[in-house]
Amino acid sequence: MKKSTKIKRLKFSVIILAILIILIGILSAVLSTNGSGIVDNLKNLTADVASSIINDNTLNLSDDVKNTLNSYINPSEDSNSTSGNTTSSDNSNISSELYKVVRVVDGDTLIIDYNGTEERVRLIGVDTPESVHPDEEKNTEFGTTASNFSKELLTDKYVKIELDVQERDQYGRILAYVYLDDVMVNKILLEEGYAKVATYPPNVKYVDDFTAIQEEARNNKKGLWGLE
Repeated sequence: MKKSTKIKRLKFSVIILAILIILIGILSAVLSTNGSGIVDNLKNLTADVASSIINDNTLNLSDDVKNTLNSYINPSEDSNSTSGNTTSSDNSNISSELYKVVRVVDGDTLIIDYNGTEERVRLIGVDTPESVHPDEEKNTEFGTTASNFSKELLTDKYVKIELDVQERDQYGRILAYVYLDDVMVNKILLEEGYAKVATYPPNVKYVDDFTAIQEEARNNKKGLWGLE
């Protein structure tokens, strides 16, 4: 095959791929969901086009180009389910690096080894009852229970983190969704009734998920909801 013909075929395939990616972005925004049948079909078509480019041995693609195309063949799966499902609905912002949990301060706060520095992390969107507040009157028995649950769950474990709009709060703490074995800890606390929803704009990425999980825990009288 002539070199000019190969280039034309590659350009045509890349143009088609780019158009599909743009359409996915537009439709996802318009339909306000990544789970629609139309978007899913476009994603599958995009994967097919990318796969056909990679498998065309006459194009002699570099490894870098193949790796880029592979990202469209195996996109991160979306999940909008909030019942019994604690995985993220968009895994693209989750850290690839694992961070060791040095210490759990209380139910919703922990300290991690963050690239050689101990950093305090506050879980976004949830609030557990107080257990280590300077004002002893604000600490509760269930706050200690929630704290012990987080300690048992996370102490000396390795976690991934996901940031939202703001990286830190006014106290310098990292604001994050924390993942243990790819399961979001923020959601675990809500599911088990150890925490209530406490979201503050602009960090509201999972507010709908959190609200639905809390409602289910409340209906089932899980954790603190059983004390009401």
